[in-house]
Amino acid sequence: LLESLHEYLAEEILDGDNQYRCERCAVKVDATRAVRLHQLPRYVNFQLKRFVFDFETLSRRKVTDAFRFPLEVELGGFVSPLVDGVGGGGGDDNGHGHGHGHGGNGDSA
Repeated sequence: LLESLHEYLAEEILDGDNQYRCERCAVKVDATRAVRLHQLPRYVNFQLKRFVFDFETLSRRKVTDAFRFPLEVELGGFVSPLVDGVGGGGGDDNGHGHGHGHGGNGDSA
């Protein structure tokens, strides 16, 4: 579980052929994409994505690897503090490179 969380929360660099297309500027730019947790709920529900895209066969395949769920897990190390200027628009980066997501109930995600 912890290994999967580290992978899910890892920064992805978008550059070269994988650049991000800025809709506002209509150009492709280097960027990073990541999910950040700013606050944890009292209870967490994890759902497994049991299918992956196989680039060799160009089709989806089912993941059958064993997966262990501990009864308790310390997630405090996954929490990132909120950063001033998050949300894009303005600043020295012309709005590129910052984003802020919200859960369905309006809580920061």
